[in-house]
Amino acid sequence: MRKNDRNYSKFLMVFLVMLGMGLFNQINAQEFKTISGTVTSEEGKALKGVNLFVPNTAYGSTTDAKGNFEMHIPADSKVVVNYIGFTTKTIDTSKEADFQLKLQKEEDLQEDTVKLSYANKKNKPKTRIIKIEK
Repeated sequence: MRKNDRNYSKFLMVFLVMLGMGLFNQINAQEFKTISGTVTSEEGKALKGVNLFVPNTAYGSTTDAKGNFEMHIPADSKVVVNYIGFTTKTIDTSKEADFQLKLQKEEDLQEDTVKLSYANKKNKPKTRIIKIEK
């Protein structure tokens, strides 16, 4: 009877391992696609170092010195394009795979302020606030 128990436990172990592998493959069976393109400013200058990423994932890339990028991402995902001084853009990758993106400069509505502090040995520290107007 012990021999039957061993055979049964081996069968059960092999069955559970096979079942687990099948479920794991179904979970990870996700379609991917490669997108590429160029990111430029409105004036047509190539933008180096633009961040491109799929939100809430680890998929991302940056542009090279000529503004070119290439990404391997899940199919039907959205990509966020972000660069300092330019408006953030979200693109839908479900229909296209090659993109020519033009980013618009961000309007700066904040007033720049510089706080300058200095002191010398004889006097107390002094602070001056200088407003920079554009």
